[in-house]
Amino acid sequence: MSTPTTFGRHALPVLMAMGVCLSVAPAVASQLDSILKPAQGQVAAPDREKLSIVRETALREVAIALGARAGLSDRSAELMRLLDQRAAALDIQFNFNPMVIGNSVLPPVISESKDVIALETSAMRVAGAVYRIDEPARFALPTPTWRNWMYVGLGISEVTLPSQAAALPQNAVEQAYWERTVREGYELGRKQAQSVYDLNLSRLERAHSGMRLYFDLWRRGMVSAPTVASSSELVANEGDSTISVGNTLFRITAPSGFTKPDGWTPLE
Repeated sequence: MSTPTTFGRHALPVLMAMGVCLSVAPAVASQLDSILKPAQGQVAAPDREKLSIVRETALREVAIALGARAGLSDRSAELMRLLDQRAAALDIQFNFNPMVIGNSVLPPVISESKDVIALETSAMRVAGAVYRIDEPARFALPTPTWRNWMYVGLGISEVTLPSQAAALPQNAVEQAYWERTVREGYELGRKQAQSVYDLNLSRLERAHSGMRLYFDLWRRGMVSAPTVASSSELVANEGDSTISVGNTLFRITAPSGFTKPDGWTPLE
């Protein structure tokens, strides 16, 4: 089994640099302005008019939803454009191709925890390191890239105003409340997109570093490689109207597992 190219212990130099640049992400056309002022032929509000609870509730529901969708879309567009600009560097930093085992098998994802303390009533155990297989080996075709993680949950959509006039502000008092609430929803949407991005980044880092850790442990004899078996079938029926010819079926018949310590080999 081949071992992957080593990129060094620091897993995220490119995306760490990207994190610094997030506040200056490429500008994209914002959808905020299009929903701030619906322009529905508003009339001037009488002096001292207050917003009724009924109207406030109705406007808030629509304004928060529209603002959040616009914020999510705008921030997603900024982050996706930023990722596209860093694509070449990310292709190098998070290259999963050297990690593929045999016939399109991705190795397990292993996590490492150091200095773990387990307390009981009358005993305490301190472990120098704890290893755990978080995700088993799996078939993956084509080989995934960082895009399979970083674009999840980020989406660009056009936000349109509702056609019902009653759902939109009708006078200056309602317009002022509408604008405040739309901006509130907009910020919530942007924060949601940023949270999705941060979670994607965490999952990408965990998957990439966890697969690299598998190869480190495999070279030491601490973990076994997954076993893949294949079988051939000349013809397979797939219903009354379809057959497939010349089939080869691959299965992972034994997943990776940790081995006994007497077989471990220290790295030189």
